[in-house]
Amino acid sequence: MRSVPRILTVGLLLALSCAAAFAQGSQTGGITGVVSDPQGAVVPGATVEIISDATGKTERRLTTRDDGSYTATLIPPGTYKLEVTATNFKKTVVKDVAVRITETARQDVTLTIGGVTETVEVQATESLINTASPVTGTAISAQTMERLPLANPNVLFLLSLSAGTASEPTDVRTAGRGSVDVNVNGGRTSNNSVTLEGVNVNDFNLAHFDTVPLPNPNVLQEFKVATSLYDATQGSKGGGALGLVIKTGSKDFHYDLYWSHRNDALNANDFFFNRDGKKRPKFLQNVFGGTASGPVPGAGGFWFFNYQGVRARNGVDPNGSTTNPIVQNFATNTDGTTTAALLASQFNLNVAQIDPVAVKILNLQDSRYGGTYLVPRRGQSACNNTLNGVTATDPGNFTCQFAAVAPVTDNQYTISYDRFWRAGNEKLTGRWFWDNGSIAKPYGTDTSLTFPRTDVQKNRFLSLNFTHIFSPTVVNELRAGYSRYIAAQSPIDPISLADIGATRGNSSQFPGMYRVSVTGLFSIGTGVNDDRATTSNQYNLVETFSWVKGKHSMRMGGEGVQYQLNRFNNFSVRGSLTFGGTGTQANAFNNCKNDTNDCTAFQNFLRGRITAIQSAFGDPARNFVATDYAGFFQDDYKWSPRLTLNLGVRWEGMSFGHDKLYRAGIYDPALAAAGKNPFQFPEKVNLSGFTGTPGVPDCALKNCFDGNNWAPRVGLAWDIGGDQKNVLRAGYGLYYQRLSNQNILQNSLAAPFTVQPLDNRANPVGLQLANPLASIPAPSIIASAYIPSATFFAGLRRVSGSGPLDVNDPGVGPIFVNSAGQACLNYGGTATNCSINLASFTSAPLDAYTPYTQQWNITLQRELWQGWAAEVGYVGTHYIGGLGIWDPYQSSVVSASSPLTVKDINGNSYTITNNTVNNEELRHQILGLSRKRGARFSGNIGQAKYNSLQVTALHRLQRGIYFQAAYTYSRTTDNVSGSLSTDELNATRNGQNGANIYNAQNNPQQNYARGDFDRPHRLVVSYSYDIPVPKDSFLDNQVFKGWTVSGITTYQKGLPFSVTDSTSGGIFGTAAGTAQFVCSSIASAYTQGTVEQRLARYLNPACFTTAPIIPATGFAANAGATGFGNTPRNAFRGPRQANWDLTLMKRFHLGERHQFQFRTDFFNLFNHPVFRFPSTVNIATPATFGLINSTAVPPRLIQFGLKYSF
Repeated sequence: MRSVPRILTVGLLLALSCAAAFAQGSQTGGITGVVSDPQGAVVPGATVEIISDATGKTERRLTTRDDGSYTATLIPPGTYKLEVTATNFKKTVVKDVAVRITETARQDVTLTIGGVTETVEVQATESLINTASPVTGTAISAQTMERLPLANPNVLFLLSLSAGTASEPTDVRTAGRGSVDVNVNGGRTSNNSVTLEGVNVNDFNLAHFDTVPLPNPNVLQEFKVATSLYDATQGSKGGGALGLVIKTGSKDFHYDLYWSHRNDALNANDFFFNRDGKKRPKFLQNVFGGTASGPVPGAGGFWFFNYQGVRARNGVDPNGSTTNPIVQNFATNTDGTTTAALLASQFNLNVAQIDPVAVKILNLQDSRYGGTYLVPRRGQSACNNTLNGVTATDPGNFTCQFAAVAPVTDNQYTISYDRFWRAGNEKLTGRWFWDNGSIAKPYGTDTSLTFPRTDVQKNRFLSLNFTHIFSPTVVNELRAGYSRYIAAQSPIDPISLADIGATRGNSSQFPGMYRVSVTGLFSIGTGVNDDRATTSNQYNLVETFSWVKGKHSMRMGGEGVQYQLNRFNNFSVRGSLTFGGTGTQANAFNNCKNDTNDCTAFQNFLRGRITAIQSAFGDPARNFVATDYAGFFQDDYKWSPRLTLNLGVRWEGMSFGHDKLYRAGIYDPALAAAGKNPFQFPEKVNLSGFTGTPGVPDCALKNCFDGNNWAPRVGLAWDIGGDQKNVLRAGYGLYYQRLSNQNILQNSLAAPFTVQPLDNRANPVGLQLANPLASIPAPSIIASAYIPSATFFAGLRRVSGSGPLDVNDPGVGPIFVNSAGQACLNYGGTATNCSINLASFTSAPLDAYTPYTQQWNITLQRELWQGWAAEVGYVGTHYIGGLGIWDPYQSSVVSASSPLTVKDINGNSYTITNNTVNNEELRHQILGLSRKRGARFSGNIGQAKYNSLQVTALHRLQRGIYFQAAYTYSRTTDNVSGSLSTDELNATRNGQNGANIYNAQNNPQQNYARGDFDRPHRLVVSYSYDIPVPKDSFLDNQVFKGWTVSGITTYQKGLPFSVTDSTSGGIFGTAAGTAQFVCSSIASAYTQGTVEQRLARYLNPACFTTAPIIPATGFAANAGATGFGNTPRNAFRGPRQANWDLTLMKRFHLGERHQFQFRTDFFNLFNHPVFRFPSTVNIATPATFGLINSTAVPPRLIQFGLKYSF
């Protein structure tokens, strides 16, 4: 499937009219039809003039062909009138012909016999039947957007109205413009494309919608998500193709002023806040602005202008305004302070074992969480006094719910200009968009007791389009575009290292305290990923040549885009300390005092016994560049009046980015197996005396450009009865996915450019909190002490316990040395230049390639009655080559009957028959490599299949009625789903693995199951209705006229999820496993009752256990040596979801030219809580296992809006 016959290649190259480009397809539509006389005979030679309602200018002038047909391509979306003239016929004017993006409107015209000086006016009847192509998806016009409820000025919240789309219900709690992620026909959220005015504005960095330039709804003329089988003019992704088009100027002056207001006095309280007796958080918002348009006096042309401002105070943002920590209950004095003596007594420790820094952390005074101390005390106003998990050996824990206000500011400006020349045969269009937004988040991310952060986002967009009409059938369009965004996150460190009596090597640059995380309980500090900024620039050139010749309507051209991505990320420079349970937990509380390794997580924190350290140093800045090209040829061939064939091919030439200073490294397993340095670097690297590897390309992969991406597109549309009432459509297409830069970014974070030590400690040492990150140096361009060299196995060492050095002893581990024979850091020595993963890294495959999606569909459209239509169809996709994280070299499982023998550099042989945590690196297929120290491999391992029945009933907005009901019955299966809303190589929500596979890391297919975003049933109904009033009745007045009711209703299944076990996979060096299932059936694991009755225990914990320990023959214990659980991936599903949003609108007409509009929007009309699946699905944290503590949408919100139009 990665090539097509040579004839397509030759045909495409002959068709291209200029240098190729890379962007999405067209932002235009078309009009076609047949002109006939009253008896139905065709009228050749008739003149058809297409005139824009907005500007009054002629967009195209055509002559009907011998068969009476006409076709106009590359028509901007909007409404037009057709003026049709022919000898011996009256002039016929067809009004309100709607053109929508990516669609060809059908408008047949019947002439009336008479003189040409006479005029007949006809109202266009918009056909909902597509007789031209198999593309699916529904366009949303500006008039429809204005009517539908929209809590934030973000049209992306309307993307999931069409069949085949799926998303969480609209959640406007995220501060700013909100976060929207949509799955289209089972595709990943990163596999959707976005164009603004036909210009590619996809995020090269993360491949999500959060940073794309987004004009507000008052600016947009139309948008559409083409969900499947879009033609060869569009590409770069294989999911949904979103096109946004900005309004043009107008021939008359028009002005609008608008304001909407949301006040928490009108809002309902959050379900969980209300349940726990806590007051309603702040949630205020004001959106205000105005638009103006008109002609340009003297100079000619038409202009459009919009300004919009947003001012909000958000106290409900789950990613910046709210946090829900679980806090350990511990003893305090009457003033709230605690002491080492109190803690030692309560947690069965000796006073000398208590780390003084731990006591200082617990006594930090800070009022941001509503009390005197940073770490909350029981009885604090925002905390639940009820203790959880109290036992004879555990004083229990309690939960808190904190909310603070995040001020939000946004200002955006939009300008349009359109100018015609040469009697309308040339047209210049310009669009400019400017947006600055900021959010002062009281709480950052990745931490439950987190510190503040300020987020700034700026967008710039400019497009210029030049259209030249060579003849009525030959049109050329040249488009240039530029887009830029700046996204910066700046943390505020209220607590310094000095405040807690600690130090760190880079404290002069980063004085803030390190992050502290107690497993199953709270975490404190700045998130490891909260200090970063990105500046992205994209330059875009698009050429489209359209030629209508006989029965052929051809478009050909090329596209190109250059990406520039400048970023820095001070990832984990402050360090992150994890305190987990160690040893055997059954008696840990009692045994920890005796200096055994058996300690609970909180005991380890008190003792300063760190079980994992994450840190980073080096140069945090990167400057990436990449250039892509594409070419396309599309022919819509009218085989007969009833049958249209769509034949196209697209070539995508996609490059993998590279850093301008060539800071990237890649791991070559073949070199490691040969005893050579497996890390390779671009040949051009030359930094501080460090040079690259001869022959390695700029991006460090084997090939930095993937040009083997040929995508055929075929389709048909058959008008079954010839009356445009029943149409059968079908097609097949291949679509390649422009990956984000994350794959290459992760390569660039390898040593020595950036070093991310990940130190896991099965037997930690106490009293380490004063200087736990002593090895962190000050920032530098090259971490010279960490330039990797070859690494060798040199023998054994005692890690714990006593006795002879036996490789099968759980307390014995390997020694690795560098090429100079020095023992490596973390292996009994101090050498930092070992090529094995002393530092965390993610390596892309040397032969990485572009993922692709096969799409196919067959649909039947039927016109039900005037203005109404229905569509039923089957849509399928097959996604191949998606990115995922795995370990193709996972450690072998050994036994006495299946031993493994390894040799050290001195020729000594070691026969391994036991699977222990410490000999895992010797059982790894690449000696010494291990996931537990941070080594990760990305690869094109992702595969997904999607099959669906899609049903739509539609009435486009006409005569005051809009209605669309879209139902999808589908099944999505995959082996790795990708992340929901971050980058393509990250985890997803609530502990689900996202881009990582579960269990056996070298067998992605065993991970095959329902996808993370699978929703078998989804119904979304959107509607708007102008309530009629009988003319000349007592109701025919300003009080009763002008009322409109609109709404969006969504019903859908909940998302699937997996039950995990963070203690699993010990013998494989990974904790990426599922739990052990012990009940008779999956259904029996669900607890009984309504969802609200099951919030504390959505699943029965008795149905699960942690993965069993694999015994070590000849030894009494084998601590941590677990396998994987047997629970299938995504075997469970969250609660069903239903949501109603409603709008009531009243229009007042003040004379003929003035209109005043008042509206009230209700979001979550019935205030019904819509729950997510459990926040804790890790069976290793039993106290909160199966707990649902969040909703997918806010409680009922009420919003008022005013608008004045002239």
